[in-house]
Amino acid sequence: MLATNTRVSLWHGATLGLALAAGLWLPEVIRLWDVPLRHFYPTLAIGSLALVLIGAGTGMLSARFSHAAISSLLWLGAGLVSAWLIGGFLFQTQTLVAWLGDLRFWGQPIYEASSASQLRGGLAGFFVVLALAIYGLLQENRLDGLRAEGDPRFGLTGRGWFLLLLGVAPFAGVGLIANEIVLKPIYTTAQVTDQAIRVVRSAEGDLLELSQRDGVNYSGLKSERARLDGSYSLQIGQVEWGPINTVHIVVEFESGVWLFCHLQGDSLSHCNDASPPYLVGFPAFVDSGALPADCVACRFRFTEEQAAWMAAQPESDAGDFEITKVNQLGDVVLMQARPSGASPGLDCFFKGIVPIVLQSCRYSES
Repeated sequence: MLATNTRVSLWHGATLGLALAAGLWLPEVIRLWDVPLRHFYPTLAIGSLALVLIGAGTGMLSARFSHAAISSLLWLGAGLVSAWLIGGFLFQTQTLVAWLGDLRFWGQPIYEASSASQLRGGLAGFFVVLALAIYGLLQENRLDGLRAEGDPRFGLTGRGWFLLLLGVAPFAGVGLIANEIVLKPIYTTAQVTDQAIRVVRSAEGDLLELSQRDGVNYSGLKSERARLDGSYSLQIGQVEWGPINTVHIVVEFESGVWLFCHLQGDSLSHCNDASPPYLVGFPAFVDSGALPADCVACRFRFTEEQAAWMAAQPESDAGDFEITKVNQLGDVVLMQARPSGASPGLDCFFKGIVPIVLQSCRYSES
């Protein structure tokens, strides 16, 4: 059994990490409670667990030292790791969640950080590092008070638990600050998109009047209004960080309707049919190595080498093949062209929403 000192330090470090995670994620859980956003809860779970483990591990390790400077250095290190983790929730962590959900995408750059996103992550991380370094200096005083409230059965008395939670409450505030900087600007766009879909498909009035009433540009869904029936899911597609972020949300209905919704900041600009480049442009490209000249919405970027390679494939001569959208994760789409014969099909990965770029094609394994 762990010694009392180590046990109290472990619990204190774990609750500190939990408080940080709660402040970071709780506003988004409330905001997105009924929003069908893919990857959100797995990202939350993995990120929160990591913060708790970092806090618990650092607490247990620092219990071996009684020197305030050493403790502060340990918690400073924990702060740096936590700051890196928080800055990467929307990128590395969410990408890992996407990969685990569909191993065919393993290694694909699903969510990529930029210099602007890293700057935001660094700003949020500054508050985390500062708070944890200060805590490291004060740790012994805090733990002395908690040890005095030790209970042989439950580890701490009721008053001890109260003091423990009261002491970590400021870290929930640090998490709230980090949320405002890193998570809220992106996750708010999913909430706005979901609200727009729900209102537009159920309302019978003029969309302009509804937009003026709610402050949401429902008219951005006007062209798709008749196709919004049934259940659907959202996912963050592509994020362009800047003074005003541009966020592209992917909407996929069970009926097969597939939309890209584009937002400036938290304001909906418009939504458009996502399928033409993949279900019209891609079949033409497989057939001839070129895109339809009369379909602007069907275009995507490719290289001359890719076009020459595609034109030389057997699929181009077969003329009879089935095009399937296998899956989309973030802004990466996997399309398959399977000929009617026994020859294997082609798996092609596309990257991006604005613009869409053909990244690679390979023969499928099945």
